Amino acid sequence: MATLQELVDDLAERLGRPVALEDRRYRVLAYSAHAEPLDRVRLASILTRQAPADVAAWLDAEGLQDAVTAVRLPDAPHVGMGPRVAIPVRDGALLGFLWLVDEGVGAPELAAAEATVAAAAPVLARLRAEERSDHTLVGDLLGDDLAARDRAARALRDRGHRGAVRVLAGDGVPPAPGIVRGAGVALAFGDADPPAPLPGGAIGAAAPRDRLEDARDALGEARAALELARPYGAPDAPIGGPLVRWERIGAYALLRPLAGAPVAAPLQRLLHHGDADALVATLEAYLDRAGDAAATAAALFIHRTTLYHRLRRIERVAEVDLHDGDDRLLLHMALRLRALG
Repeated sequence: MATLQELVDDLAERLGRPVALEDRRYRVLAYSAHAEPLDRVRLASILTRQAPADVAAWLDAEGLQDAVTAVRLPDAPHVGMGPRVAIPVRDGALLGFLWLVDEGVGAPELAAAEATVAAAAPVLARLRAEERSDHTLVGDLLGDDLAARDRAARALRDRGHRGAVRVLAGDGVPPAPGIVRGAGVALAFGDADPPAPLPGGAIGAAAPRDRLEDARDALGEARAALELARPYGAPDAPIGGPLVRWERIGAYALLRPLAGAPVAAPLQRLLHHGDADALVATLEAYLDRAGDAAATAAALFIHRTTLYHRLRRIERVAEVDLHDGDDRLLLHMALRLRALG
């Protein structure tokens, strides 16, 4: 049986035009390589493997979920999509769509596309059944029923999933080898780092567990890490980026229940100063490096004399003593809580 990619490539070669195959929720399963300029929708679908949310909503409003024959969609500049022909893939239930750019798509092209749809239907049906099975196994493994957890662990091992496992939470988990997806959560097997999130998505990753039976204990870590993730944040930051790993959170794990607490008065005074950006950045760099002046100056690309001058200004403005352990702890916690925002 041909793969979905082989079916798409064969049709694209015969028709001499771009072809894409998506599941019923407009997630890309296979697409052809062509040199034509890409409109916003095709580019986004290739990069993120799914249609933008506004496009999906528009397609639903056009009745695609109920389509049983080919649907011609006009040029839609309001969502950045050119004219398309969507041919539903069905095996009783809707399984997906075959997409053609509508540039003179006539009866011969539609007939060829329908033949491809007929060949793709059993493949998509099998993938849908596997997805349902995966969702069930992941749900059972991470659920409260101990017997169901044990059965799910055995089933996953029978499928060849062995070794360390991470629990991932969030909408950014990509389809990839070694990943078993559930509803809003997934399992990532192997010793590799967690996968890079899909563009516009976020992932909270638990610390790895050696045994599948221990994955349930990691679910809280994954969800807590997801709370600290932001789709468009800095990718390498411990928190606030699209991928947050529990083992890198450190003190944020203890402070997370305090998120939203009032900003401590010394930090408030700094934040209201006219030179707040430089002073706060200097203070954070200094405290993050345990008061190491040489390392702080190097990190900020300033002379050590400049650093000492700023530290004295911080003490005056914030009304603290940076040689006092309690003052330093208060300021460091206040900065961390502010980052939790």
